[in-house]
Amino acid sequence: MPFPASLPPARRDRATRFQALLEQHLDRLLRSARRRAEVDAEDLVQECCLRAWNGYGSLREDAAGYVWLLAILDGVVADHYRKQQRRQHLAPLVDLDEETLLALASEDQGPCERLIAESDSGHLHGALARLPEIFAQPLMLHDFEGLRYREIAALLQLPIGTVMSRLARGRRMLAALLLNHAERGEMAPPARNPR
Repeated sequence: MPFPASLPPARRDRATRFQALLEQHLDRLLRSARRRAEVDAEDLVQECCLRAWNGYGSLREDAAGYVWLLAILDGVVADHYRKQQRRQHLAPLVDLDEETLLALASEDQGPCERLIAESDSGHLHGALARLPEIFAQPLMLHDFEGLRYREIAALLQLPIGTVMSRLARGRRMLAALLLNHAERGEMAPPARNPR
């Protein structure tokens, strides 16, 4: 494949050498990738080539090119399997039905909820005002209005798992704000309007 004439000579030379290296070892890389991940082999080799191009300056001699490319491919394959394992580990959580989610959920107070309950109302409202609305709203509806997960899901037109997730994350964010500002002594209760 010819390279554009606008490339500086040094860069064109580097690109030509890199292409020759790939052409020499591409079939072997593909066979190696197919032995490890048949379905994704071409994608893995493509990612390997991209990483190799980015790191081509670190290759001291092209004679050691195949071993160097193989080491890069090993890293790409390892990353690929780590991602797959994470997906498989998380997939059952995503696929849980509403009844299972409700059975796993607890209405009991955890450490975040206890911290929030024990906080001064001025500090609490100041911290709540700083939360993004998507986390503050379920938190207000559940913890202050007393609505249940299912009621919040219907009201906000969200899946119940999303409500539970946002509620848990909102509580952690709120607790972090309360702790952070309590440690720094920066958060004062909001100013009261004189009557």
